[in-house]
Amino acid sequence: MTQKRHSHSPSDEGLRVVCPKLIARYPKNYTLSKAKITFSTKSDAKSGAKRNDSTKRQKPYLCRYCGFWHNGKTANVQNTEQEFIIPVKGELIILDLLDSDTPLAREIEKLEMVRYYPENSAQSDAIRSLIKNYSYRYTISDLMIFSVQSYAKAIVWALQNPPHQPVFLKIGDDITFSKQVGVYWAKQ
Repeated sequence: MTQKRHSHSPSDEGLRVVCPKLIARYPKNYTLSKAKITFSTKSDAKSGAKRNDSTKRQKPYLCRYCGFWHNGKTANVQNTEQEFIIPVKGELIILDLLDSDTPLAREIEKLEMVRYYPENSAQSDAIRSLIKNYSYRYTISDLMIFSVQSYAKAIVWALQNPPHQPVFLKIGDDITFSKQVGVYWAKQ
């Protein structure tokens, strides 16, 4: 179990709690921030949330910066599951900055993807136009579909490499694309 303590006491007011990798990468931006606790597994993060959060508002999530588990407020970490479509030729292209021995990399390896077939002509037309707009190297036969819960949205961040490998959000019959995948979890 990897577990690190906050760099400041929890009673410090006005301090942001952020990923330790962000503090290390941008020290000037996070001089008054404290480092989040990192965990190797989701169960360790759940245990840490129970131990360290008396309000029970913290939930585990995968961090897109360090690839480990942190705890966050439930307003930011929901249990909704969303479907994503990704074109794959050969093998997945994964973000270069991701270390292969992190929990995030292991979650990507376990990701269950199945071949995506548009359910109707509207979906077929939408996905064709998106593929043409963002990458001419893919066809509809290259599309795979997978779903993740919002605690694992870092998976989508690690896979989104437009134009080499865009990730599309599927909500019902609608298929959309954004270069900023955080938009996919914006409150509606």
